[in-house]
Parts: sequence; structure tokens; C-alpha cells
Amino acid sequence: MELYTDLHSHAPDKASGTWLLLLPSFFATLRAEVIMMEFRKESGRIFATDETGKLLAEVTFPEREGVAVINHTFVDDSLRGQGVAGQLLRAVADTLRQDGRKARATCSYAIRWFQTHPEEQDLLEP
Repeated sequence: MELYTDLHSHAPDKASGTWLLLLPSFFATLRAEVIMMEFRKESGRIFATDETGKLLAEVTFPEREGVAVINHTFVDDSLRGQGVAGQLLRAVADTLRQDGRKARATCSYAIRWFQTHPEEQDLLEP
């Protein structure tokens, strides 16, 4: 089993950081938290568990007919809306690119992720 850490996920993006919000009677500071996940990588699967072994996040992409089929993305309810699924798909894209493989997205989240990341569309089979 190989440990996978996405370098892209370590640097805060433009949506992270500290903002000053103008409220009717005062200024308040809001800090966005960036969830850092340490992923483990197996053949056709990238995932994260907590210290007890509970599955927190997972993407599966078994190979069929020479193509990685991204067929399942899961994020525990406690982590939803925090960018974890995007980190998983980034890890898959990086893995596929490194291996010189193509993909077919059948999972609804993966389909949307590739639509919003046109720079990664070359990974999809024609």
C-alpha cells in the first residue's frame, strides 16, 4: 500500500484564508478551514480512514478493458462540503497521468469534476 499526499491540496487556494466582512455595526473576521487528508493508494482505489479504521473518503477506479473506470466517490457526512471529494479526484487524475492511463467517469461526481476541470479532460477516453 502506498501513501499518497496531493501537493496541490497543501497550498490554500484563492477561496481559503481570512476575509474581513462588513456587518451592519461591526467588522468580523472569518477564517476558512482547509481540511488536509492523507490518502492511501491501492490498485484502483484511493481512500482515507480515521485512526480507528473507519472509512472517511474513497474513490474507486477499477480497470476495465484498459481504461480506469471512475465509478464511485464517497465522503463521510462529517467531511462533506469541505473539498475532500475534489482532493480525491485530483489524486486520481495525478495517478492516471503518472501511469499514462485513460479514464471513463461513470460516477456523477467524477463526471462533474472533469467538466469543471477542462485541463484534465485529456485523461478521459475519447
